[in-house]
Amino acid sequence: PGAFQTTFQGGTDGIYGVQDGFVCKLKPDGTSVVFCSYFGSGGYDYVADLALDQNSDIYVIAQSGGGTYPPSWFTSSFQQTPEGKEDAVIAKIANDGSKVLWAGYLGGGLDEKGNMSIAVTALKEATVLLSTKSSNMPVVASYDSTLGGSSDMYVARVAANGTSLMYGTYLGGSSDEGVTSLFYTETN
Repeated sequence: PGAFQTTFQGGTDGIYGVQDGFVCKLKPDGTSVVFCSYFGSGGYDYVADLALDQNSDIYVIAQSGGGTYPPSWFTSSFQQTPEGKEDAVIAKIANDGSKVLWAGYLGGGLDEKGNMSIAVTALKEATVLLSTKSSNMPVVASYDSTLGGSSDMYVARVAANGTSLMYGTYLGGSSDEGVTSLFYTETN
């Protein structure tokens, strides 16, 4: 009760069957639940990674395919609609689980799937790392603006308010690159 998404939305058979993402927050001593919520679109969705900011707001990166998330989450987003069949979704969830503060799709015309990672800076900017097969990912202040192989890594930073990408760049050579994890820490 009171969570941002209280009903299961899974509807399409993903690689693990019908599925949704799921987010839970426990009290610091682990004795009880603060909230639990589904995170899904009616397609096959899973939460690949999450991070917390200094206010305990929750940032998630999820794989989405075949469904529609609530449009109100994406009102001021850097990318309001999916570009391909399987895109990443980045979202910031209020620390009490009551609402999604902002969300955005991140993808191109082909697939963004597999391992994905997210980290949050001290300025509440989300840094994401994923693998892509798309040649039309959003490139902003990029190091590399072209897909080098059949799949490359892609890294982007989302502004603190979720409205824009601060940068987005491919990382890869002429072969295939993939992602396992991203660990980021900032001391300032």
